[in-house]
Amino acid sequence: MSYKKFLFTLISGFIALLLFNMAFEVAAQTLPTPTPAPYWACPAGQYGIPGEGCVDADPGHYVPVPNLQEQYACDPGNYQPASGAVSCIPAGPGHYVPTTAAIEQTACPPGYYQPASGAVTCFPADPGHYVDANGSAIQTKCAVGTYQPFAGSASCLLADPGYFVDTTGATEQTMCPAGYTSEAGAAECTPIGYTFTGFFQPVDMSALNVVKAGQAIPIKFSLDGDHGLGIMAAGYPASAPITCDNNAPLDAIAETVSAGSSSLSYNPDTDQYTYVWKTNKSWANTCRTLTIMLDDGSVHQANFKFSR
Repeated sequence: MSYKKFLFTLISGFIALLLFNMAFEVAAQTLPTPTPAPYWACPAGQYGIPGEGCVDADPGHYVPVPNLQEQYACDPGNYQPASGAVSCIPAGPGHYVPTTAAIEQTACPPGYYQPASGAVTCFPADPGHYVDANGSAIQTKCAVGTYQPFAGSASCLLADPGYFVDTTGATEQTMCPAGYTSEAGAAECTPIGYTFTGFFQPVDMSALNVVKAGQAIPIKFSLDGDHGLGIMAAGYPASAPITCDNNAPLDAIAETVSAGSSSLSYNPDTDQYTYVWKTNKSWANTCRTLTIMLDDGSVHQANFKFSR
């Protein structure tokens, strides 16, 4: 082979090799770039993001099944504090979750409660009930001696002095009847128990008091202070006929008053009550007992003989 022919062959081979390399580089540039694992390879608790691969679900979110491209926010009533969760946690009794994507539950405040799981709010305590702590699943009835007229309360009210509450779960207190009283927080009332003195003149409690039928007689007594005019038990004063005792000492009534009807009054200067008893003319030549029963249950009597 001549030198020229050898040189031509060598140059031709070099050019062919150069062209082959250029074609290979162009082909290499068209090959796909390796990518992270596709979303369909992600397990539950993770989801696929193009170009990033599988990532954990955020707190407040979850991925329930494999091969998903998105996470889901926890619904109200549920929460999730951890990453990579496959489900959310229902709010426990005494708690609630009012928003989506929550990472924690909230305890019901005092005055409110929640007996169920998965709640979005709490219930206010009913009237007659209370809730005195955070995170309560139940409300409590007010005890006897206490009451609560309002909803959403953290405590109950003591019955005021002069009032009582004799049931649980009460929404109101009750006033003691006339002649009875009570201390704060009472479940019942007790009789007042007056300090009675009398009857004073003109009535003699140890004798048969003689008076003309139809006259009005002042019956005077003291209760050691002014207790108002509602001191009589229902139906009293009252009178009833009795057999005249001929052996009883007699004492003529020296003081009568003019009155159209019976009445009760109190004089603060003398600290005395006066019951003006209007007698009946038809009682002439008969005897009667006048009975005064006070609203503390005490009974006080005097006997009378009526003349014409």
